[in-house]
Amino acid sequence: MRQRKSPLRLDRANVVGVAESPAALQLARALPSGALDAIEVRLDAFRAAPDLRAFGVPILATVRSPDEGGRNRLNPRERASRYLAVLDHAEAIDVELASRTALASVLDAARDTRRRIVLSFHDFSGTPSAAALRAMQRRAAALGADVFKAAVTPRTPGELLALLALLDDPPLPTAVMGMGAFGKISRLAAAACGSVLNYGWIERPNVAGQWSAVELRARLDELGA
Repeated sequence: MRQRKSPLRLDRANVVGVAESPAALQLARALPSGALDAIEVRLDAFRAAPDLRAFGVPILATVRSPDEGGRNRLNPRERASRYLAVLDHAEAIDVELASRTALASVLDAARDTRRRIVLSFHDFSGTPSAAALRAMQRRAAALGADVFKAAVTPRTPGELLALLALLDDPPLPTAVMGMGAFGKISRLAAAACGSVLNYGWIERPNVAGQWSAVELRARLDELGA
């Protein structure tokens, strides 16, 4: 992967590779130029802070809450420490909307150092109502987020449509994705409809219905997304 890093653009569909282990980071380094637009590093899954220098694409750092799929049952203090340890090498951080108060120090540090902020929501068993999803999106915009991200589990075509509707005239750049039976379909449709961050696995799938990042890039290239 090339070493000249370009900033993350929020006016297009980006392919984001998810790294949850040192092995995944090594695989990411070996990918050809253009394979990924960014790498999300799931710091909650690492035993120690990884070396994030010398990557040719932007790093999106996240330390997921245990309430929204985080590993290792990290408390807010431990999560904040992991964010701050890599902030110098990350272009953006992802913090759940529900964690914004507990991790206020991290958000303040990100703003002070001009890092982009993704405010996110994850539901691994269902999908909130269209009104609830839209309210979260508006809340993220009001809080000054650069991106709102919603990862949910649609169980019906109507729930899938509610998720995709967040991309219709959004108040801020928005990333949406489904998990489960509608997962792969949702990710292609979302990218084609304007989802700015589109996630795929690097080493192995971490949720049901996820493409590999390499496959996702190929499919989106076919669609012209």
